[in-house]
Amino acid sequence: MIELENFLDFPDRLIEFASSCEWVDEVNPADGVVYPRIQKNIPKEILNDVFWNVAHKVGHIPKDPVTFLRQSPKGLPVPHKYHTDNSMGGYSMMIYLQDNSSAGTGFARHESGTYTAPLDEELLRTTIDDCNDDSKWQLYKTAEMVQNKAVIFNSELFHVALPIGGFGNGTNARTVFTCFFS
Repeated sequence: MIELENFLDFPDRLIEFASSCEWVDEVNPADGVVYPRIQKNIPKEILNDVFWNVAHKVGHIPKDPVTFLRQSPKGLPVPHKYHTDNSMGGYSMMIYLQDNSSAGTGFARHESGTYTAPLDEELLRTTIDDCNDDSKWQLYKTAEMVQNKAVIFNSELFHVALPIGGFGNGTNARTVFTCFFS
């Protein structure tokens, strides 16, 4: 996992867009699950800034990117608390739009000892069944939410959006730019 502060050259573009966009519930074609408060129609100039910075600061040109904004106001239920993103791409990237020292992304280990998507079908089923049971997981690292910080990690790592259940409301709600890529 890498954390890059001051990631975007023009973060205000993304922040202003997020404060005025419409949020909709989206069905993810990879798993058929409805994810609440998503915005997929991000302007090209913002995406160009993101991809340029990934290429120049990380050294990889994102291939097959899937991008969206996700807003998580306080109390919003999520379909999977502890999860991996490996069905979406090889890497996950979050760019935080706010400062909040009690928020960010937590990386977790399942009680079985696994911290990545298991290849064993039985253990995979167990981790999926346990994805919303906090007692089955232990956080071992947290990336703190700092405005304009990018967190990039292997999508097979189990992680959880913090705080669980989101924070704020309206334009003050937890808001993250998400990108999955190969």
